[in-house]
Amino acid sequence: MSTPTLQPLKQALAQVEKTTVMVVENGASDSPPSPLSTGGQDLQKAIYPENSWFADYMRYARTREESADCYLIGAIIPVVAACLGRKIAFAWGDRFIYPNIFAMLAGKPGDRKSSAINLAGQIAHKVLESKQFLPDAMSAEALFEEYNEEKGGSPDKILIADDANPFLGLLQKTNYGERIGQRLLNLFDCKGLFESFRRNEESNKNSRREIDETSTSMVLGATFNICQFHGHEIQSGLQRRFLNYVAEKHGRFIPVPPLSAHSEFLGIIEKLKKLKKLPRHEFSFGENALKIWTEFQKINRQRMENEGFGNETHIYRLNGQPEHVLKLAMIFEISVWLEKDGELPTEISVETLKMAIEHSEQCLAAGKALESISNRAQIQTEADTLLAKINVDFSHKQNNDWIELTRTELTAKYAAHAGRKGALSADDLYLRLIPDLIRRGKARDIPRSGKPSAFAFCAEDF
Repeated sequence: MSTPTLQPLKQALAQVEKTTVMVVENGASDSPPSPLSTGGQDLQKAIYPENSWFADYMRYARTREESADCYLIGAIIPVVAACLGRKIAFAWGDRFIYPNIFAMLAGKPGDRKSSAINLAGQIAHKVLESKQFLPDAMSAEALFEEYNEEKGGSPDKILIADDANPFLGLLQKTNYGERIGQRLLNLFDCKGLFESFRRNEESNKNSRREIDETSTSMVLGATFNICQFHGHEIQSGLQRRFLNYVAEKHGRFIPVPPLSAHSEFLGIIEKLKKLKKLPRHEFSFGENALKIWTEFQKINRQRMENEGFGNETHIYRLNGQPEHVLKLAMIFEISVWLEKDGELPTEISVETLKMAIEHSEQCLAAGKALESISNRAQIQTEADTLLAKINVDFSHKQNNDWIELTRTELTAKYAAHAGRKGALSADDLYLRLIPDLIRRGKARDIPRSGKPSAFAFCAEDF
């Protein structure tokens, strides 16, 4: 048996990292940068085995949805993961890694994220049981019941939200958000749930209740300013658990969608239903795949060590990449088996492993680009909020459609309590928010002889 060369793997990883560039879409100065663009080409491709169930699904979806291909594949992978639940696994020391996936489809409003998620959701509702679907609004206590089989729940779940902005916004609220957010971290790791409340004694004669093991997949659609979990204390933990799918434009133009192809749609569903009958199955690496995996791990560690100060978010994502690769590799192997049938494979092949690595690299590149986009979108939102406050607080100073304020007035009004949690600082005002307003023509410098510049702000009707 020949040993696969590792050089192409190194080159592929380096190329994806190198080509993550940012441009401003259509040259508009007030638009967020286009996430993954070189010469107008969408960099984040839909990567999956061509001889697999995913190929059938993508052929069907492309004829019906204008969504970018990365949205289409990003929306359906968690659905397949939910169908697998804990039926397949990779032994990892004293625990198992299951193929559950958290996927984030990020983009501007109207870019067809919802279309991709809704189509994947149709498949999910045809294959999965109703008790496997998580609502996008619940308390931490109700979350336990969702996984509790004794109460009609299921330990294997999926959350599908084509507009996840309200859900992600809730996570930013201190008390509720921190509790649910911490639960999400544990659920991605397929950990069990535990609670102890006195009220449980009435029905259980025991205040303690426990669910040993879970499996949770998610597919969420969100806008740039929300998808990065800004303001959440466990932001880094949540970010590294999501695969990111970002597009700069629609995937295609479909003036009129074709009539229903019921038989084709039914065939796709029936193939996926085979996963419901799968026995418990474990994967491992063959000799050559193990060599690829070992080299990939070494490269991954080197990249984390070489990342400079200020790139913590990318380091967090690199840290979570190996587990994502294992999950994707198991899903891809099963998707190929669905198309070929026959005996279940026991080893992850070299080809499948390389494809899982390439897929994860595209998601890493999207995440790195997304960080810049969402930061800028967040700054723009905060800057517009500041402008609205200025228009209310200093309306009496309006002169010819402008409101002129000194640094002293601005600092005293908006940065006097910089030490308080959530309060603006002088740096926030003069290094982030006001420069953004100036860049977008909503504010301007007023030079003053021998004194620091003042600022004029556009008087707008809010």
